[in-house]
Amino acid sequence: MSDIRIDSRVSPNTQGPNAGLINQHGTPDGAAYVENRMEGWVRKGLVFTANAGTATTPITFAGAYDADGPDLVVDVPDGTSIIPLFLSVTYEAVGTTLLLETFASASGTLGAVVTGTAVTPRSMRVGGGGGSTNCTVNSAIDAAGCTVQSGALVEFARNGYQLAEDMAATEDWATRTFTWAAGRDGPGPLVVGDGSVFVHAASQAGTGFITFSWAEFQDGEY
Repeated sequence: MSDIRIDSRVSPNTQGPNAGLINQHGTPDGAAYVENRMEGWVRKGLVFTANAGTATTPITFAGAYDADGPDLVVDVPDGTSIIPLFLSVTYEAVGTTLLLETFASASGTLGAVVTGTAVTPRSMRVGGGGGSTNCTVNSAIDAAGCTVQSGALVEFARNGYQLAEDMAATEDWATRTFTWAAGRDGPGPLVVGDGSVFVHAASQAGTGFITFSWAEFQDGEY
């Protein structure tokens, strides 16, 4: 007979950083198992999603790349850390000939948005028990509408190509939707507050939708 327990003081879980030893999960026939980490975070209410543009109403992207006018900003306050899990950028329109650049970056500085559209993130534990995020999210940031990322800056997701012509809505142009997923496309950074994540969806006159999901932890949880 074996007695397997986990020291929860070094594992993100609902018991908190000082709970000590807790029983490891197992199946009814006594086999131990390890839960998918992301699914476990969702179950515990630690995963949040922000949508810029909803239903049939897109947001207007900033146009050509603008360091202080990103299309989505997630500000992470002191005492909170996040790990990006998923990003989707869908273009409904891109405008005329210009370089299309889609990328996400993380930094140890806040975006401190002053002119943008507030976004309310939702817990991925739908229907109750998910709690609320400590992060502040804004989309469709105006030019010079936030503080440029600096310091420990890392770009963790990127796609881009040159648009050779005007792109009609019905045209089958490449990569209308760009997605990035942690694990599948590389590791997601651990953003320790104060910090931020910027998403840029740069084209000549773009409109579309952004979905961004992350796991969120407080001091001592990760």
